[in-house]
Amino acid sequence: MKRHWLIIVALLITSLLSNALSKDVGSTPAAPTASASTEAKSSTSKDDPSIIKWFPYPDALKKARKENKHVFVHFTATWCGWCKKMERETYTDTAIIKMLNKNFVCSKVWGDTDTMFTIDGYQISERALAQTQFGVRSYPTLWFVSPTGAKVGPVPGYRPADQLTKVLEFVRDYQYDTTRTQNSNPDDKSGK
Repeated sequence: MKRHWLIIVALLITSLLSNALSKDVGSTPAAPTASASTEAKSSTSKDDPSIIKWFPYPDALKKARKENKHVFVHFTATWCGWCKKMERETYTDTAIIKMLNKNFVCSKVWGDTDTMFTIDGYQISERALAQTQFGVRSYPTLWFVSPTGAKVGPVPGYRPADQLTKVLEFVRDYQYDTTRTQNSNPDDKSGK
């Protein structure tokens, strides 16, 4: 009889915690669905300069190659409080929005979902992309990918706008690439 009461109490506590956590989610989607890529595409069809234009990762790679821009990848998770803080505070900063939309192709990858992507003919889930291809172990993690598709490097954790601006300028200007010459034309992104 005691066991039954313990189970009932445990279920009640679980239910209460679940309700409390779901109220904390706010305006962030509860969970990305299989249509997350479609939603990302539709949000990019608007030319609203007040929001970051997010692309599904495979589309971002293609667009970056075509436009000779770096890919800015925001690895996130539905349960991640610091990711939500970054969405509310950093990604609403007008200077960040302008810098990202002008100089990068942005992609948001949900590391806690199994939505499938096709990249260069291979199928991979968002979770596997985050964990096995990029080694993401905490959220948020920001990654940069060069216009040629080479991984540049990660920036783990929450970043306020002033810190992120410095990182974006560093990557945009190829300062990480020590093989580029000092006399290179800053507008020439070919690396020669």
